[in-house]
Amino acid sequence: MKNKRFLLSALKWTLEGYNPYEWKLFRSFETNSLAVSIVGSLDTKIPSSVQKVLLDNNIIKNWNIGLNSRDCEWIENRHWIFSTKIPDSWFFSGENHILKFKGLDYKGWIYFNGVELATFDNSHLEYELNLNGKFHKSDNVLSIVFDVSPRWLGQYGETSKMTDFKPRFNYTWDWCPRLVQIGIWDDIVLDVFEKDKINHFDIETDYIAEKKSGWLAIKGDIFGQSDTYLSVSLYDYQEKELLFDTKLDACLFNERGIVVGDLEVLPWWPNGMGFQNLYSLIIKLYDKEDNLIDIFCKHIGFKHIDWLPCKDAPKGATNWLCSINDQLVFLKGVNWTPIRPNFADVNIEDYQLRIDKYKNLGFNLFRVWGGAFLEKECFYDFCDRSGLMVWQELPLSSSGLESYPPDDPKSIEVVTKIAESFICRRKHHISLLMWCGGNELRASKKTDDPIEFDHPLIKELVNVFINKDPKRKFIPSTPFGPSFCAYEHNYGKGLHWAVNGPWKIDGTLEDWERYWRADDSLARTEIGCPGPSSTEIIEKYCGDIDPFPCNLENPLWARTPWWCEWKEFISENGRQPVDLNEYVAWGTNRQSKALVISIQNCLHRLGQCGIFIIWMGHDCFPCTANTSILDFEGNYKPAAYQIKKILTSD
Repeated sequence: MKNKRFLLSALKWTLEGYNPYEWKLFRSFETNSLAVSIVGSLDTKIPSSVQKVLLDNNIIKNWNIGLNSRDCEWIENRHWIFSTKIPDSWFFSGENHILKFKGLDYKGWIYFNGVELATFDNSHLEYELNLNGKFHKSDNVLSIVFDVSPRWLGQYGETSKMTDFKPRFNYTWDWCPRLVQIGIWDDIVLDVFEKDKINHFDIETDYIAEKKSGWLAIKGDIFGQSDTYLSVSLYDYQEKELLFDTKLDACLFNERGIVVGDLEVLPWWPNGMGFQNLYSLIIKLYDKEDNLIDIFCKHIGFKHIDWLPCKDAPKGATNWLCSINDQLVFLKGVNWTPIRPNFADVNIEDYQLRIDKYKNLGFNLFRVWGGAFLEKECFYDFCDRSGLMVWQELPLSSSGLESYPPDDPKSIEVVTKIAESFICRRKHHISLLMWCGGNELRASKKTDDPIEFDHPLIKELVNVFINKDPKRKFIPSTPFGPSFCAYEHNYGKGLHWAVNGPWKIDGTLEDWERYWRADDSLARTEIGCPGPSSTEIIEKYCGDIDPFPCNLENPLWARTPWWCEWKEFISENGRQPVDLNEYVAWGTNRQSKALVISIQNCLHRLGQCGIFIIWMGHDCFPCTANTSILDFEGNYKPAAYQIKKILTSD
């Protein structure tokens, strides 16, 4: 019998809400009877956040309007139960039944037919549950109970104490108000098999430019292995032309894997350098009677990465010139943050819209920021097809007051498990360029110096990446090197390797231009300047609050106070703006000019500087102002059009 896979996103689900633990006293999971619920039972689907279900049922107001997000905070202080009835036809006597939970945010209990089978407490890990001997002949009910969220994981605090591994950004950041997601953020899968099963494949590829050929290495884990064999085939993307085919014993494969060289393939190129050539890798598991048992399909590509020293780089500096397939490529990127605070509800179209926009602007890199989560498979699929490379960070970030990563044994163990999981799930993607330990991590609790390789956690991560993904670059943090930022008074001293900032103009545009003309940084990993959203966006989402005046006395603008430049307008013009339209026009023009200056100077230093990454790409909330170049709805802000002229010109 061929193995079967069922997606629980195809089922009908319900959501109920309770005061903490009341459901334990009064609710029967097996019969799905209700007792003292405060909300329920609401029909829903997965993936979904609790917040989206409540919004769809008019229980809460749209948190994107005005100050409505403040009225949603009660949701975090309740218990929430997602339930579904799994069809009888999905269960088979004598078969193995494994449930895989690909994304649960964040903590709680899993019940099956009224019995607690497992707990979970990490948004960044997958969980598996064996249902053997636990299912009934009919009416099998799965319930996932979400506990209350940690009280605070937001922008300010102490990183060394941030040991609840849940995305932090939606607790409040300088570009997002508090909307702490609870829910199922990725699919749940039921695998049914008799005794043999493909568990996992580890895939590495390379391209040898001088030979114009590809290299492929596959290791894996075949469960069972009894009298089974594998068929490994490589096709073109459309699966019309067979490029390679072999068969081997499954037990032998588990021991040795397979390595294939001299493959007649075309290389994968970043956006703007050539085609994103992809191939279909199909691996089938057969029994001794040649019956198909299981199948594995992935799209892969072939590229070669080298990191070279920048011209005039100080001794010991990290190499920041990137070579793809023996051709230098200037890394032109944006910092990718979640599309929405309730990222469980983001659909494929939301991803495609934004990734297409960035591709059209001429970018070739995303830095997936460390205050969030491992982006979904569809994000990586789009990047593979679009030529946008991915710098993936682990979920660790600065905290304002102190940014030293936790160094206790338990936290180190958890973060290394997260790293191993990230590698396992995303390593095969050709768009993946490099790994990073996190965002703005510091060397100690009392310094601004970026973290080094000697931190206990970073040492363990180095071992993980050397063993699990040795061909890709790993750095401890962004920024990395002797200095966190680039300071004018330190130009020429060899201190500016990969640096973050600035994010605002300090002084006049003339001061900004002087700063960038003298730059000696090897890599600019966050550069930005704030600009308002359009008048239309601001007025659409302001609610009953007048969006003018655009100062911090206005609660709309005080939600993201870093990016309000009312005082700068007055300083530059000698008066207050007459209305919202004038302020928006001034602010968007100011952002455009600032980003053009910084990007042009980085490109002018090609060879001395290997990378610039704009902070940030897009809004996940209708900010009145932010450093983004795409607004909340995915529209270009005026700065984006000016950037496109630079990045797509000959």
